[in-house]
Amino acid sequence: MHVLIFFKYYDIRSRFLTYCGLAHVQRRAKVADLFEMMWEKACLQVGTPLKVYEEVHYDNVRPMINFKTTLEKAIINLMDGDIIVFERGDLNPPKDGPSGLLEYFHDMLSRVEVLFADKNVPNDPGFSLELSMKMKYSQIAKAVAM
Repeated sequence: MHVLIFFKYYDIRSRFLTYCGLAHVQRRAKVADLFEMMWEKACLQVGTPLKVYEEVHYDNVRPMINFKTTLEKAIINLMDGDIIVFERGDLNPPKDGPSGLLEYFHDMLSRVEVLFADKNVPNDPGFSLELSMKMKYSQIAKAVAM
């Protein structure tokens, strides 16, 4: 029996999460059996180490550690529409920003859009930036300056 799985790839360098396809896979397929498909969908070289997660909720991912287990055992309540998120496992994260997929998902919850406008200038349209509520003043100043 097959199940429909969606795939997302997190690029640690650009800090960008992107949908990269779907597939009908057998419930009893091993997680490792999906690696070739994930490498192809993310345009990665065959053999690139991967970290793989189940997206439990839009703000929560659970790491899959044992790649030799079947999807039925690796994904809680496996059903059509489940999402597998993956990232390269061989890259060091940038010094500023999320250090990987788990931190990226936590960071998404603290994101806000901030409007910067000069209150001394009537009808100033200003500009808006998406910032994290966890940012320090110096990080906010750097983002505004850019």
